[in-house]
Amino acid sequence: MPGKPAIRTQPQDQTNVVGTTARFSVAATSSAPLSYHWRKDGVPLSDSTHLSGATDSTLTISHVGAPDVADYAVEVSNVNGTVTSSVARLTLQAPAGLIPVVSENYGENFDGMSSTGTNTPAGWFVGTARYELRLTWIVTESEHHFTNPL
Repeated sequence: MPGKPAIRTQPQDQTNVVGTTARFSVAATSSAPLSYHWRKDGVPLSDSTHLSGATDSTLTISHVGAPDVADYAVEVSNVNGTVTSSVARLTLQAPAGLIPVVSENYGENFDGMSSTGTNTPAGWFVGTARYELRLTWIVTESEHHFTNPL
């Protein structure tokens, strides 16, 4: 009778520039067919337009942003048992000119801006010192829209 899976290569930590693609991979062996299920901070993942491979050996996260910063691990199973990989952490490196939106709740409000925020990754805002000051005011005053301070 075959045994439970053995993980041969653990997923590795990733540091990505915001807006790029992150990939976590695991290599496992078993004499029985394997199944995979990736987790983010312990919560099971499902494929979406932003994420693929939730039930494969490689998890791909496209257009990474602030909400993706987390710990990722995969459960590898066969009919004889389940093993869990070590945790791999995704961290972000902001490209020049981008600052993080302080709260996830405000990230969506900046995605559709018509001025300097156009085409910025979710959870990030292109700004100068004047915009940063305005961003602080928005967060502390709970405004839900952007107004150009110029």
